[in-house]
Amino acid sequence: MIALTGIPCTGKTTLCEDLAKEGFECVSADVAFSDCISSGEADIDCMRSRDVPMDSIVESHYSHLLDCRAAIILENDEDTLKERMMARGYPDAKIAENLEVQRSETIRFEALETVPSGRIFAVNASGLSREQTFGIVSELIRKVANQLRSQ
Repeated sequence: MIALTGIPCTGKTTLCEDLAKEGFECVSADVAFSDCISSGEADIDCMRSRDVPMDSIVESHYSHLLDCRAAIILENDEDTLKERMMARGYPDAKIAENLEVQRSETIRFEALETVPSGRIFAVNASGLSREQTFGIVSELIRKVANQLRSQ
């Protein structure tokens, strides 16, 4: 499984939808593991107990915590992220917390607990169109999938 992860509002869900339209098996962790989520809290152990196809892509801000073989961390510039989070009604404190997670590379460090550093990739979508971001990430997924198959 490849994790497509990043803080909220980086474009993970949109990208996953685009990947699925192009034939990639990309699913939202919130949908695929809905029975492992209670009161908005994800039970990672419950999710880890599930069989996930090796070539699938699982999208979520916590998918890097699952037993993934690679992680793609989607990032974006802070002004864009603030605007998107404000539009979703995030409180100022939550916006600040999420931005600090991106600044401090917390997701990368968490992913290092289960994924070798050579299989963790950050893609900064700042200033990129939806199509450009899709092109970069889909090529990266193909490359990673080929490497994983050859091992």
